[in-house]
Amino acid sequence: MKTDFTIKNIFLAHLFTVKILFENRLFFRLSIISILTLFSFTLHAQRYMENLDRGLIAMRTNTNSVLISWRILGNEYADNATYNLYRGSTLIASNLNVSNYVDATTTNNSYSVAAVVNGTEQTPSALTNIRGNQYFTIPVRSINGGYTTHNLNDASVGDLDGDGQYEIVIKRLSNDESPSSSYNHYLEAYELDGTFMWAIDLGPNLLHAVEVNFLVYDFDNDGKAEVITRTSDGMIDGLGNNIGDRDQDGKINYRSSAAQNGSFWFRTQGPDYISVFKGETGEEIAWDFYIDLAPIEQWGRPGQNLSQLGHRATKCMWAVAYLDGENPSFVIGRGIYERIKLEAWNFRDGTLTQEWAWDSSPDGVATSYHGQGNHNLAVGDVDADGRDEITYGAMAVDEYGNGLYSTGFGHGDAAHLADINPDIPGLEYFSCQEHAGGTVPGISIRNAADGTIQWANWSSGDIGRCMAADVDPNYKGMEVWGSDGSGLRSCTGQQISTAIPTTAGNGNSYNFGVWWDGDVQREILDRTVITKWNGNGTDRVATLYNITSIDDNNGTKSNPCLMADILGDWREEVIYRRNDNTGLVVFVTPFTTEQRMYTLMHDPNYRSAIAWQMNSYNQPPNLGFYFGGGMATPPSPNIKLVNAGKALSVVKNETRADINIYPNPTSGIININLPVYINDVISELYNNNGALISSKKHEINGKNFELDITDKPVGIYYLKINLTEPVTLKIIKTN
Repeated sequence: MKTDFTIKNIFLAHLFTVKILFENRLFFRLSIISILTLFSFTLHAQRYMENLDRGLIAMRTNTNSVLISWRILGNEYADNATYNLYRGSTLIASNLNVSNYVDATTTNNSYSVAAVVNGTEQTPSALTNIRGNQYFTIPVRSINGGYTTHNLNDASVGDLDGDGQYEIVIKRLSNDESPSSSYNHYLEAYELDGTFMWAIDLGPNLLHAVEVNFLVYDFDNDGKAEVITRTSDGMIDGLGNNIGDRDQDGKINYRSSAAQNGSFWFRTQGPDYISVFKGETGEEIAWDFYIDLAPIEQWGRPGQNLSQLGHRATKCMWAVAYLDGENPSFVIGRGIYERIKLEAWNFRDGTLTQEWAWDSSPDGVATSYHGQGNHNLAVGDVDADGRDEITYGAMAVDEYGNGLYSTGFGHGDAAHLADINPDIPGLEYFSCQEHAGGTVPGISIRNAADGTIQWANWSSGDIGRCMAADVDPNYKGMEVWGSDGSGLRSCTGQQISTAIPTTAGNGNSYNFGVWWDGDVQREILDRTVITKWNGNGTDRVATLYNITSIDDNNGTKSNPCLMADILGDWREEVIYRRNDNTGLVVFVTPFTTEQRMYTLMHDPNYRSAIAWQMNSYNQPPNLGFYFGGGMATPPSPNIKLVNAGKALSVVKNETRADINIYPNPTSGIININLPVYINDVISELYNNNGALISSKKHEINGKNFELDITDKPVGIYYLKINLTEPVTLKIIKTN
């Protein structure tokens, strides 16, 4: 049997041979991709991902049926787990291969689910009550005594407190962003039941609402997500700490420097910072300087005024990237239309460190990368080496901060990074161009690894919108379309139809694709309705605005606050704001599915895309492999879960007559009576997924101590007590 060392040497020899044989750059790169894919099991590290709970949700679909669905975790998918479903304590379905089930009942019950791995049933999830009918609402706090001064806007999710459940972070934007306004923008965090966690006042200097971009992700692999965003002087964190005049230049408020561009205002002076906030509390725990705004002239062309320069200088993008193939980093940017600067950073062990800095115009001298940015920043492993590269409009930068290629097509508004054509190895990048004509196509698909154009439509003008999704089961791969008038096309460029998908009012749709109805084709999400391509036209699937009163975001962009797989099986939830801004509305699919698939959030490309989805012009997330009609069985993700080393993988509840815990079930306070007198004891509390969520040393000088789990969600927990030997006890938390 060959060792890893032998296999890798064979691989290197093969790679050297291929390099000699394939002088053509495209063939060489495709060969590298195929070889790297073949040997990925020896070359690629596993990526750290969230240790999520079951995400069980029960939603009534009508008066006599309830749809229950849950997550298949990435590691369980690899173990071919099946599932047992319980109504209360009664088993109602066993050895389910898929992660959804319809319970035909008119009564409201509680449900739990347990994975079965290698014939052994694992610990059941916490009991879950029926949440609603097609949707549920997350209420938000009032501001200034009401809900009229600020609008709910784009959102993201992360496990902020380490309990295996997602919390939501939402932009709360002032509806007056002019320099004379007395209102600031906020970031706010909520549990999915509406429990308010914290608010960050972004201060007086973040004016333009579209450029309030942030990331929610567990960057230090401790099981709890951080929130990272751009801040400036006068920011107040979630604990009420005001950073004041951080750069100590004697000035905090720079609103007077704002220049108007159309209906928008852009600050032209003042400092910008990278701020890292603790997910549980919103406390700022680290900071450094953001890519400098000054001198502002560097972001434009000679002769441009402050209005134009402020617009160009305020384009600040963010993305999560696994630059080493194992640990998450983040990439920040400034600039789109002219000069572009990117930086990569790590947050580890409580410290921010810069990995690299890249400049499209070093020393002010423009290169082929100058002016090639988009209104969004996508990340993915484009060359199959296990590490992420950054695709930014018409260009790409590798994981080491080196320019990878530039097509020279310039700025565009919309783009999609995905495995669009599954018959060609690697990822593709589909984009539309703002200045199409001559040597610049209107829409095109390129190899994401080296920029080689697979095909293009050479239209002219400002092609502002485009979309990619597998919507037609008659054609393998994703279909693509744009506002260039060339119709619906296959992944190879073949025109399928002169028509394209539509939305409310029969308007053309270039917005979002959503996995909703149970098959592997994506539906169309736009203007608060969901539609489906039928091969010749579009059918209405759901009119969300008729179900409850909602609004979309960002003017003509008409996007939701968030679209992501945050609960239940692999289908995506859609979150809109209530039209009175009193809360968020989470829509959940009412359909069953026979497709077995793990949670999309355990695909690293998709999870990273959820983090950058709300950047500037929102774009839909995609997986790192082809998931659609004619696909192979979805591959198991190459991941490892954070805190897995600390987990009680199959938790054993040890009944001890000499240890008394009461009350159990409990609504908060637990009393533990030990068999012997001791000075102190360490308790460790684990969630139902086996992840350590708290540890405490109790000074007792006796036999009794208390544990308070009032702040923990309803569910099953395991208390590990370290006596002469560890003892693990099951605790049930109730309302």
